[in-house]
Amino acid sequence: MSEKAIMSLINSIAMPLVVINRDVAQARERCVFFEQQEAAFQAVEYLITQGHRDIACITVPMHTPTGQARLQGYRNALIKHGIEWDPSRVKYGDSTMTRGYELCRELAGRESPLQRAVFL
Repeated sequence: MSEKAIMSLINSIAMPLVVINRDVAQARERCVFFEQQEAAFQAVEYLITQGHRDIACITVPMHTPTGQARLQGYRNALIKHGIEWDPSRVKYGDSTMTRGYELCRELAGRESPLQRAVFL
């Protein structure tokens, strides 16, 4: 959604609206950010502490700062717990739920799935 579209939405509804992980210059007081790398690390570490060691990752493209940070957090958690980094377990989406769904089905539909858990 473009910044212009977000502002149009904010101005057209009569209820509070918070924008997550998007910097909208005209509505910064409504924007909430979080540390992508640390959040990814914590999510993957949680899966590891629950006994999962074969963990796939679906993330946004690497040309984005978000994609780079999420992948680094994923890798850091694997390294911390002595799990080998395998780039074939990483799939790149486009930030849409539809593409995330397709990639999950692709991972689940393999004859010999590489993973037992997926970090999105």
